[in-house]
Amino acid sequence: ASTVLDLDVEYKPDEKIVVDERTGTIVSGINAVVSPVVITHGAITIKIEPNSYEEAAQNDVNIGSDTSVAPSQNLLKISGEKTTVANVTRALNKLGATPSDIISILENLKRVGAIQVDLEII
Repeated sequence: ASTVLDLDVEYKPDEKIVVDERTGTIVSGINAVVSPVVITHGAITIKIEPNSYEEAAQNDVNIGSDTSVAPSQNLLKISGEKTTVANVTRALNKLGATPSDIISILENLKRVGAIQVDLEII
């Protein structure tokens, strides 16, 4: 926050996700949240459910807070209060998703309103 003419002014830059299609690089703000959704892309299914505490299957791999991957089923389960784009992309990498898969998934998450920040593909 700063002061201009005795007024407190707080600048907050717009949050966005930038994807370099050529290199597969994805950069997002730390608070780029993904709303609850289920999406299937090819053989990959992503289920984002807040506060869902399903019992993890024996072969599920825990890859961080409230995130597990079932490699045999290509199923990504994310629960908890706040799921970010970083959680989703990290988990998709663990599932072996290609950069074009991840880009397509992000575009569709934006299209259905599960991502509220701007998505810029360069």
